[in-house]
Amino acid sequence: QVEILELPMSGLYEGNINYQNTVLEIKRDSLNIHSNRLIIKKDVLFLGTQITNNLDFSILDFNGNLILHRVTFQKESKFINATFLKTLQFINVKFNTDALFSFSSFQGNSLFINCIFSERVSFMGATGKGKILFTNSQMPNILDFSTIDSLKVDFRGALIDSLENRKLIERKLFLNVSINSLFKISKELNKCVILLKGTNLSNVILPYDNFWVDVSDYSYEEKTTLYEKLIKKCKEEGMDESVIGWSIELKKIENIHNFPTIGSFLNWFQGIFWNYGFTKSLILLWILGVFLLFNLLNFFIYANLINVYFNPKLGLKLIAKPLVQDEQAVVGILKKNRYTRLRYMLHYTGMIFFGIKLEHTDMSFKHLGWVALLYFEFVIGIVLLGFALNFVVSK
Repeated sequence: QVEILELPMSGLYEGNINYQNTVLEIKRDSLNIHSNRLIIKKDVLFLGTQITNNLDFSILDFNGNLILHRVTFQKESKFINATFLKTLQFINVKFNTDALFSFSSFQGNSLFINCIFSERVSFMGATGKGKILFTNSQMPNILDFSTIDSLKVDFRGALIDSLENRKLIERKLFLNVSINSLFKISKELNKCVILLKGTNLSNVILPYDNFWVDVSDYSYEEKTTLYEKLIKKCKEEGMDESVIGWSIELKKIENIHNFPTIGSFLNWFQGIFWNYGFTKSLILLWILGVFLLFNLLNFFIYANLINVYFNPKLGLKLIAKPLVQDEQAVVGILKKNRYTRLRYMLHYTGMIFFGIKLEHTDMSFKHLGWVALLYFEFVIGIVLLGFALNFVVSK
């Protein structure tokens, strides 16, 4: 059986609103822009309640506490331009569709604990001296926290486990924002897409792992300012991983802006090479990997390389005693025994790659292609060693 709660459009409501373990439909006279405010004087409690219809608690003042525990909003819920004078508690609350808290005032602390939000939620233009905390709560795919000044918000307890499995309810606009592309980004990244334009970011604690900021309509200066403020706040809160994440986003837009032609390539390269300088130990893996790759190549073209560059000091003790002084004799020995060739070419490649031995006077320039390859291996090795030195010094 569905219970009915009827509320007036405006005025002072002094009745008790206390519903437990019920299915509820809340009716209210139609609102318009000229409506006066409805004031609910007492505490409001919904416990174990399913609200079946579109809920409209807009233009409404809650003078007491608002507590919802184990509540399901089956349809859209509006708290637009509402005022919460005391505590707001949403515990184990599920929003099956949009939840709108736009332009509301939060004077006390607001707690969202173990809540599940659907695709879209808006707190756009919200005000107040309170603090909003999300604890173990599933975020929506798209979250609008734009144009917020004084309100403090902490997203460290936000979860995003369910984003990939959601289906978009077709709708072209969400509070004048096109949502189709944002929803797609949310699904691909498995992150909550958050809108923060015009918000005082010194009051927002935003972990990088769960959120992606939509900066599609920002200028370059606005983008850099946004990320710098997010980085600063995360540093203050000791969120090192988020500092790295937002710093990488900042480096990406700087590369695109400073190097329009190759910015995308730089982002790709810096990402795989050393994670934009934040995982410098990757350089050691690159040195090992590139060295082994060059050695594998040299193993098969050994004869061509020895014919253009032969130095008696390059590992001859490894292959023959007494020492062989003729390159053709060396090639003959290496051709017969692959194990000996492997040992010799490891030494040969290593001496060149690590810049230990490359005598230009011993180079034969009659085959410039092979000469260019050797100098290429030499230069790449020196460059990688330079990065490795930077890594050691920075440690």
